[in-house]
Amino acid sequence: MYSYQLSKKRIEEFLDNGLGKNQSNKNSYKNILLKVRESENYYDTYIYNFSRDQYCNFLKALKIPSILSIPPYVTYIKDYVKWCKEEGYCNDIETILNVQKQEYKTFVYNKAIYFKNREDVYRRLKKVNNPQEKVIVILLFEGISGGKAEDIFKK
Repeated sequence: MYSYQLSKKRIEEFLDNGLGKNQSNKNSYKNILLKVRESENYYDTYIYNFSRDQYCNFLKALKIPSILSIPPYVTYIKDYVKWCKEEGYCNDIETILNVQKQEYKTFVYNKAIYFKNREDVYRRLKKVNNPQEKVIVILLFEGISGGKAEDIFKK
């Protein structure tokens, strides 16, 4: 039987004790695991009990913007699920572990974003966490051009 509070407790315990050498990534783990908990609540079961379809739908629902962003999500989730198994919370975790790299492209969120004006660009960029992604959009929108990094200038 799924319990939201028990899920919350397990995630907190994992963040406090189960990260080991990954302690520096604690905030990244926390953000992803909060999304895990939301999906667990939606499906009314723990992530390690997700069916393959539920797990794949969960990955799609994350709206991951690029194929290069998927491996950290998958790794963090696998680390949590493996820890749950080590702690005796579950037995079978094959559903989570069996998603292949070749499938990652199916989890990429491909919705085009249209900007109407400058304020719209900057308003939407407030939601983007990665500063490298922000700067690319800003440079393209503002009309920056150049052949090499040192050649970048505004037209």
